[in-house]
Amino acid sequence: MTTVVCSSSSNITIKETTLEDRYKKWLGRYGNLRPSNMRNMDLKSRFEIYKHNVQFIDKFNSENHSFTLIDNQFADMTNEEFKATYLNHEMVGNHTQYCEEGRNMNYTNISQVPPPPISIDWRNTGAVGLVKDQSTCCSCWSLIPLGKIRVVIMVIGILLSLVLFLRVGLLWLLRVGLLVFLVLYFKVKFVFIKK
Repeated sequence: MTTVVCSSSSNITIKETTLEDRYKKWLGRYGNLRPSNMRNMDLKSRFEIYKHNVQFIDKFNSENHSFTLIDNQFADMTNEEFKATYLNHEMVGNHTQYCEEGRNMNYTNISQVPPPPISIDWRNTGAVGLVKDQSTCCSCWSLIPLGKIRVVIMVIGILLSLVLFLRVGLLWLLRVGLLVFLVLYFKVKFVFIKK
């Protein structure tokens, strides 16, 4: 007769080994993508954060939600680190001013516009490009004018891939206060193109 003895500590060791293997694979995929201020941090402390996040991910996924979570490039960051790195940037300029200008737009000849289609699959029109990762360059807000520019370009029938350097150029323009110029320029340009 064979007797098998299992203790909870040996069970944890097996899980730890599995998590360590998973972390090593994760490092192979995302290890070089973390912000420069995190690259030299202790891997053991990074692993502990990763382990905590993966336990949350696995628990969430076991609850049969309509979507699943994965251990993406942020899996070894705490919530505080993520917020400080990606969400804590000051917005530039007075955004209320731009919203007020939008409310005062004069929409004329609205009766001549045909009704919109019930649905549009933008993937079939070529309007959807690859997802861009702005990383930590603080220019996520500059995607708004780029999105508007892309829509105007799609409406007039030209497909254009807006690349990263254009967005960084817009970052510089927006920081020196030319957002109003860009918005007005493309409003006027769109009216002339439409006519």
